[in-house]
Amino acid sequence: TSYGFYHEKVHKTLDQYRQQFEFADILIIDPAGNVVYSGVKNRDFGANVVSGKLKDSPLARAFAQAMQKAGAGDVAFVDTQPYAPIGGAPTSVLAKALVTDAGVSMGVVAATLARNDFVGSSESVEGKHGLLVGYSDDAHPDKATAGLGKTYETLKIGVKPYPSWRYTHAALDALLAIGT
Repeated sequence: TSYGFYHEKVHKTLDQYRQQFEFADILIIDPAGNVVYSGVKNRDFGANVVSGKLKDSPLARAFAQAMQKAGAGDVAFVDTQPYAPIGGAPTSVLAKALVTDAGVSMGVVAATLARNDFVGSSESVEGKHGLLVGYSDDAHPDKATAGLGKTYETLKIGVKPYPSWRYTHAALDALLAIGT
């Protein structure tokens, strides 16, 4: 079937993301609100979040918010609420509209967060996709805790000369140099 063909293509990748980021599930919802993909195939798979039994669910609210934010590309978040497809257990939902280059919304991709607790990566700072990788090509996480409780070198961390985001400082320096 055509569903089987596309499922085979996307499932492996989406399931790797689901496991890597420890989501309870990743879902794809078409523009009409039909859940056309679920990584774990809970009772929400095949349901409609606009007119079906899930119309008042956290997934439905996240879908509606994501569709409203489609043009801006923003992520929708619905905080912890009971979710019927997993037996009424609490879940939170992240969702983002899938938009073509022409600005046409093709639906929403959503992730339900871990059922029992908010579980994140155990390597969110030093891991392959962690914070340090985003800031350095040669990160040394061990230096972050070296001398912890023995030495206090707060003043050596850096200077923030302007009350703005750190990455605007170079532009502010340039503006000040031009103006003088």
